Amino acid sequence: MSTAKQLGKSQADRLVKIEDQLLYSNEVLDRMKLLESCMNEIAIKADKINEMTGRLEAMSVRELMIRVETLEEKAATVGGFEYGDSSTGFVARMEERIEDLKDNQQTIVQMVSEMSKGLRATIGVVKAEVADLNTKLNLTTRAVGNQTPVGGVIQYIKLKVPEPKPFCGDRDAKALENFIFDFEQYFRATNTVAEEMKVTVATMYLDDYAKLWWRSKYMDIQDGRCTVDTWESLKQELRSKFIPHNIEIIARRKLRELRHTDNILHYVKQFSEIMLDIHDMSETDKVFNFINGLKPWAKTKLYEQRVQDLSTAYVTAEHLFDLRSINPHP
Repeated sequence: MSTAKQLGKSQADRLVKIEDQLLYSNEVLDRMKLLESCMNEIAIKADKINEMTGRLEAMSVRELMIRVETLEEKAATVGGFEYGDSSTGFVARMEERIEDLKDNQQTIVQMVSEMSKGLRATIGVVKAEVADLNTKLNLTTRAVGNQTPVGGVIQYIKLKVPEPKPFCGDRDAKALENFIFDFEQYFRATNTVAEEMKVTVATMYLDDYAKLWWRSKYMDIQDGRCTVDTWESLKQELRSKFIPHNIEIIARRKLRELRHTDNILHYVKQFSEIMLDIHDMSETDKVFNFINGLKPWAKTKLYEQRVQDLSTAYVTAEHLFDLRSINPHP
């Protein structure tokens, strides 16, 4: 049972780890999509800037000079009018404006070039980050892939879980508590978590008088007279019905009468069974009652060992049995 419990816990831990890895993968994918979207926008802007730069670089001063020459011709045409030599001043002003335009053109080209370099650097950083995310995503995918098959279905270790023994309705606390304990282990091993399913499965293993009782109880449930829809409520109903109300009084009477007459292992077994039905005895009283029922020689040995708790008393007594098996004496 302990092996099944460890395997169940191990599987649960693996599932939690895989869930975390999958969530991280989704976050990485979302971030990659956002970065790719940003890269596309940056690339579009970079193309526009490059296009603008190309246009500015392609725009030669020759076009401006043509316009200047045209203006000079017009100025020469009107040279004979009252404006006199004013055309010379006009041309000079135009040449100054052309120089200004040339300076402005160079400034704009330089600004666009710097912007383009900045965008290229940004794109490089984004690409590096995307590559890093890709690497992390591949590592995460590989880690998850080592635990899941190609189809994405998690493979569980297939264990052959033994089925619990039926409970027949005997008014025996030990039999009922064993039934309850076995089913709690069974639910863990089979990963049964739904309360309604626990009730359904457990009641299928009731037999004889216990089944008759459950059929009557089930009719009450259907008619709305009571509710038993959780494993805890079913355990409470079973204990209320099949465990005698004076079970602890009976157990204390048995404990008072119990004596070590056979081998010591049999005494330990009987004592431990009785103690299952006694819930409010102190540890000191448990040890006292256990030692008090032993044969004188065994009682002396345990007093010499100064045992302080019942578990240690059990182990010490069993050790005495082992020693007497090797070296028997009257």
